[in-house]
Amino acid sequence: MRTKTGQAATLTDSQLNQLYKRISVGNHAKRNKTIMALSHFLALRAKELAALRVSDVVDTNGNICTVLRLQACYTKGNKHRDLPITNPKLRKILEEWITYRQKTDGVLFNTHAPLFRSQKGLAFSANSMTRMINNLYRDNGFEGCTSHTGRRSAITKLVNKGISLNKVKIIAGHNNIQTTMRYVYTNPDELGEIMKAL
Repeated sequence: MRTKTGQAATLTDSQLNQLYKRISVGNHAKRNKTIMALSHFLALRAKELAALRVSDVVDTNGNICTVLRLQACYTKGNKHRDLPITNPKLRKILEEWITYRQKTDGVLFNTHAPLFRSQKGLAFSANSMTRMINNLYRDNGFEGCTSHTGRRSAITKLVNKGISLNKVKIIAGHNNIQTTMRYVYTNPDELGEIMKAL
């Protein structure tokens, strides 16, 4: 696990898979895995995760949407943003969650209902979603991780893959590139390898 003073730790793909395995038991396993997947694959904030409705990820034919449109009222900057749901792993996790919801809700399945419900069956608030995610990391041995870990991991991964900062800024919903750069974790070992090439 990577850490940097004052910022949430980031997870590698291997560590994310470990997390999925550790949270794959219990009453809320599918819900928790879906929350973590949206956080890590779409760089969503806890506030945005809490605000999502089923209809944000399911089209009128009952299929997973190709684009998640975050409504302005969901976001920190009060601006909508469109995020493609094209990653096959994310699509599979979302399909499993929606199938589970359809089965458990039965005739009460409502596409306008919250995508995620708390233990009491109610919509999460931004604060309760933040606490729940923080607890998931902590209870499963991922020290230094917070509700920003998925977002920070996704942004770091995109930058490290050579995606332009301007595009990453748009995905993250930042107003400027400087904010995006503050999210990027720089691994000292990787810098050492780069410097060997000089």
